[in-house]
Amino acid sequence: MKLIKNGHNALFGPDANINRDSIQLFMQNNNGYEEFISFNDSTKTIDLFIGNQLKYVLRIDNIRTDTIIGSTVVSGTGQCGCSSYQFSNVKMNGQIICQDGCDEIIEVQL
Repeated sequence: MKLIKNGHNALFGPDANINRDSIQLFMQNNNGYEEFISFNDSTKTIDLFIGNQLKYVLRIDNIRTDTIIGSTVVSGTGQCGCSSYQFSNVKMNGQIICQDGCDEIIEVQL
C-alpha cells in the first residue's frame, strides 16, 4: 500500500507527515496484539501480511481506521505436497481493492 495525502506520499520522502509508529495493524478479534507491517523503502510502500478470511483493522495515525479482509485460492502445489496460495481479492471496508493475485500497489488516500 502507498499512503497518499494531498498528492504526496504521506509516509516516505520530503513531504511525509506520518511516522511509522503511528500505523498499526490488528486482527479484529485480537486487538491487543499488533500484527507485523513491513516498510519498503525502495518502493515507498507498506506491506501487510494477512491471512485468509480473517478480519484486520488498520489504523493510520488518527486519520482513519479501515477493516481489511483477504480471500485466497490455491495457486499451486510444491514437491513437498504443500500448497501455495494467492489472493483472489482483498476488501477494504467491504469494497474490493484488488483481485487476481493482488500484486499491484494500492494507493490509499488519507
